[in-house]
Amino acid sequence: MIAVPAGARVHAIVDAAASVNPERARPPTVSDDHATTAEATAVPNDEATTTAVPAEGIVRGIVRAIEPGPVPGRPGTPAAEHGRIVLHLAHTDYDLHLALAVPASRIEVPVGKRIRGVIEASAMRIHPAHGGGRFIEPVVGEPRIVAGTVEAIDEAANRVLVESAAPLWLSMMQIQDRSVVEAGGLVNCHVRDVRFRPLG
Repeated sequence: MIAVPAGARVHAIVDAAASVNPERARPPTVSDDHATTAEATAVPNDEATTTAVPAEGIVRGIVRAIEPGPVPGRPGTPAAEHGRIVLHLAHTDYDLHLALAVPASRIEVPVGKRIRGVIEASAMRIHPAHGGGRFIEPVVGEPRIVAGTVEAIDEAANRVLVESAAPLWLSMMQIQDRSVVEAGGLVNCHVRDVRFRPLG
């Protein structure tokens, strides 16, 4: 469990080594309301993120594709102004299509190589769950549903770290019922504005 002191600035890291069998982990009802072993630097050293990140969750996902921006989003969502990355989670069928939080031109990792990064998203209403496993839906495409375990709560930043097929920091709505968001608890929710922030 990651302890997040009040006011601390913490980044979520994608753990692409997490193994999930999407055939066994199917989504429960949700209300409306990681090939190669080579690793490369994600961004130039002078541009790399210097903020310390917790060891837990640091992952090496595989770059399937990088598209320069802007890239149109699905209906009802904004375009990915900086471009998009297709991130493969090893030992799974997951190919996540994620908007980039930095310009695609800053990423120096070629297709087929490993990349480290952070997944962030805005959660719609977070619901407590009593089963269903840990998964991201869809398996291929832009994430829309996330289910997993609450690993940390950052009260100061109003966000939670959810361990799913990959860890994600989810920003909560102001109207979110905090009583259903407990460390170690299983939750699910719809997400939007999902983005990938590469780490150097």
